[in-house]
Amino acid sequence: MDGYVQLIASVAYGGAATEEISACPTGKAFGTPIEQLLNADQKLLVGTRIDLPGGKTIELAPITITVERTKVLLISKTKCNVKASGSQYVSPLYTTQSSASTFFRVSPLFHQRTKPTEDFLNSTAEASAAALKISQVTAPFADGLGLLISRTLGGGGYNISQEVGVELSINPALGVLEKEPDWKVSKNVFGGSHDILVKARIHRVATYFNPLASSASNIVTGNNYLPILSHPFYNEPVSPARTMDELAKHVAATSYDDLLVKTAPVDVNKACTEVYAGLQKAGLSQGDAALVVWALGRKRSAPLASGVYDQVSCIQANKNSLTTAGVVLETGAPPPPPPGRAPTAREMNATLTNIPLGSVDETTDINAFFKSSTITTRNRAASRLFVAKASLDDPNTTVFNVAAMSFENQAEWAGAVPTGQDALFANLGCYSHFDGENASVLGGPATVAIGRTPAIAGGAGREAWVILKFEKVVPGENARIGKVEIRPSIPDAARGIVLGLHGSRRCGSGTNTWEPELLR
Repeated sequence: MDGYVQLIASVAYGGAATEEISACPTGKAFGTPIEQLLNADQKLLVGTRIDLPGGKTIELAPITITVERTKVLLISKTKCNVKASGSQYVSPLYTTQSSASTFFRVSPLFHQRTKPTEDFLNSTAEASAAALKISQVTAPFADGLGLLISRTLGGGGYNISQEVGVELSINPALGVLEKEPDWKVSKNVFGGSHDILVKARIHRVATYFNPLASSASNIVTGNNYLPILSHPFYNEPVSPARTMDELAKHVAATSYDDLLVKTAPVDVNKACTEVYAGLQKAGLSQGDAALVVWALGRKRSAPLASGVYDQVSCIQANKNSLTTAGVVLETGAPPPPPPGRAPTAREMNATLTNIPLGSVDETTDINAFFKSSTITTRNRAASRLFVAKASLDDPNTTVFNVAAMSFENQAEWAGAVPTGQDALFANLGCYSHFDGENASVLGGPATVAIGRTPAIAGGAGREAWVILKFEKVVPGENARIGKVEIRPSIPDAARGIVLGLHGSRRCGSGTNTWEPELLR
């Protein structure tokens, strides 16, 4: 899971500010006999020790127990004074990806101090306030500015924190605790009014752009990039980056400038990748860093063609997270129309009636494809008749064994021919070419013919209209068919043209003629 985590640890003494206890503590606290920690003219500090990823240590002591012993008429009297100030520490943000194998370590703390001069309650409050000030900033950025607190109580004494500490994993998949750790020193130990409570928990933040959200979805509305770039990062006088836009420039100044002005896709991708890496180094999650570089692409001073920026690998590598965030990536302008021109009737006829060099039976390519009895012959004809990525539409499977199919090469036509069938048509004729103004009748240049399948179980074969739709002619090439349509009927306007060309209502030539039902 991409995102951030932060540690929240607290020490509380029931809300009491000051309490005098006549009898000093007895018993065990955090597993240690407390009597051995109490001596006259000493203070016992109670708090928490926090070890952050990267080696920083913070010790906070919001509770101080002072031991006083006096003699009155040779009778010793001991009393303890508890001074408490509730304390909460909130860490900066750590990404679950870059800090995946690291932990926070939290330990309740006892520490003896002999006649300390430091006011631990005030200094703890100041440290907590300083930590809270950077709690919404990424840890690497705060550390780079020297804002990440490192504070130990120092001095001689007894510290039991490491014996009872607990590690809390940054990665949700590692070290997951069934229960958030907490420690308690009962009020019965002190004889006071309140228990001492030490607690810690991991808080998860899905995205910097909405810390309260449970997920990083729907951050962007209507592809509006401005709220991303203007979103506050660390709005303090000491910060060189108060917005996300300023952060991007701070972490990769040269690449940031290149990202806004370069025009070659390879240069744009290089700049995008470097800014993205700089943002991650500054502590942004993968998803948030991707949002910033996506938004910078909209800020560019040198416009790119539609979709060019969104198709560079730097952006495409984060396509899923960007889509989840609500971004609609541009796919680019549609490809330009293929070069060439519409074929003439003569060129279409030349393609169909071509007799390949070396043909033994002098069969035309169109007859070889539809009337051949062998796959090899049919495939050779297909390689000359069709473009590579042709298609078939035979909704009633009158001729072929599939209703529709798109091909990657001419050899795939064999897969659409019914198994064991010697020929697709026993008869094929009445060719009518539609070019020029007539081409609009069929949606583009085409040749229409009538075919009759071989006899089925002694009965007559089925008739169908065959519409061969041609692609544009590329200079230096022959006209090629892009689509074959098999239909039981054709538009009346087209049928009228066919009847005008074949007034006898017979198809074929010489002695091999026939009268199709479709022309009656």
